[in-house]
Amino acid sequence: MKSVLRGEGLLQGGRAQIVAVADEAGSAGRREERIGPDGRFELTTLPPGAYRLLVQTIAPTGAERALRVVDGELTLDEGATLERTFDIVPAARLWLRGDDDRFASGPEEMLHDPAEGLGPPRYEASRWSSATVRDEAGQEVSSRGLFRGRHPVEVGLAPGRYRVTVDARQLGGFDGEVVVPSAGDAELEVKLAPLPAR
Repeated sequence: MKSVLRGEGLLQGGRAQIVAVADEAGSAGRREERIGPDGRFELTTLPPGAYRLLVQTIAPTGAERALRVVDGELTLDEGATLERTFDIVPAARLWLRGDDDRFASGPEEMLHDPAEGLGPPRYEASRWSSATVRDEAGQEVSSRGLFRGRHPVEVGLAPGRYRVTVDARQLGGFDGEVVVPSAGDAELEVKLAPLPAR
């Protein structure tokens, strides 16, 4: 799929990338590609099907402007090449906040090489946790490890209601909802509770 992303003046120093998320469960999932300085990107070898495009910031700090793709839903036919120009606009940013000191404080504590064996306990807790954000249709828009403190979700969000679930294995879980405005910030406090026995 070859596409052109319009609005390169909103991109932040090469730290933005486009993400194609397959709409159907059990499909190829997510494909990511860095957006060039001219606002262009190319995603290749995508299986046919329906996709949504998201703008993701690599290692976000929250200082970057959150962005989203307008009308970023598309369908690819077998063997087709699709060229389109997409508009991107400012979006809301969701922050997840927690004070559980069993987890790493952020990506800076996640530099351990797993090939060297087990890392520090906080590293392992964040490594094996997942904080997943889904839209009202139940489609996943973000998934990453859980960190201590206040951290932004890496994709800009359209206004609406979102569900956030956390699975931190034996450390507990979380299930909550948050309403995201049309612009600005939204914040959700994450407090883990013991997971139901399986």
